[in-house]
Amino acid sequence: MWILCDNKSTVDIIKNKAMVTNIRSTKNPVEITGIGGAPIRIYHVGDLLGYGTVYYHLDVSANIISFHHLVKRFKSVKYENNVKDAFIVTRDDDSTMEFIPSHDGLYHYDFNISIKRRQELEKVLQAKSMVIQTVEGIKRNFIKKEQEQADKARRLYVTIGRPLQKVLRTCYTEES
Repeated sequence: MWILCDNKSTVDIIKNKAMVTNIRSTKNPVEITGIGGAPIRIYHVGDLLGYGTVYYHLDVSANIISFHHLVKRFKSVKYENNVKDAFIVTRDDDSTMEFIPSHDGLYHYDFNISIKRRQELEKVLQAKSMVIQTVEGIKRNFIKKEQEQADKARRLYVTIGRPLQKVLRTCYTEES
């Protein structure tokens, strides 16, 4: 689930099918060659969560994001080794991704973090969801006579010019 940040790559390529959605054929296939490897022709793209469209092929050696594309796509990319040995990528929503070095010195981002972030956002959105009731739905809770009385009250309210509830309460309490 690691994505490597590569400053020599000219394409964004993902090999892990679990990391991409909407896999489809591309009108712009590319051919890539890795160190000491045979060329691979890539005919598919997919959508990488939080990033966008990337090439997709099972036979590439790793999940790779081009450093050049990373810099162009996001708000900022900073490396301040006196603060932390990591490339800090700031997204448009001010959240961050950290490409940290592996034991071998390859800077990578753990894609599981993006999956967890998406799940947390979905929970927040579900908690903020709104229940909407229609007039017809509410009417189903009353018998026919109550519905007729409510319709009469509404017609009277419109007939007398739709006064504020405060005015109606004042009139009602004075007459009682």
